[in-house]
Amino acid sequence: MTQSSHSALRRLVVILLITVRLACIFWVTKNFKFEDISHVLSATDVWKASIVRVKITEKITEYSRSE
Repeated sequence: MTQSSHSALRRLVVILLITVRLACIFWVTKNFKFEDISHVLSATDVWKASIVRVKITEKITEYSRSE
């Protein structure tokens, strides 16, 4: 894997993680009262983001092994 494609892939992963985080926050604020947001963010947002991060890391590992 070349340096430019590696940095482009890293940039794509960062953008994807930010998008997922914003989508989770938007979904939470849309579906719950304001008082509930802190509880839901601490549980749901962190949980979803960690699962997505693990899946992305697995895909990157598979991709780098296939190269």
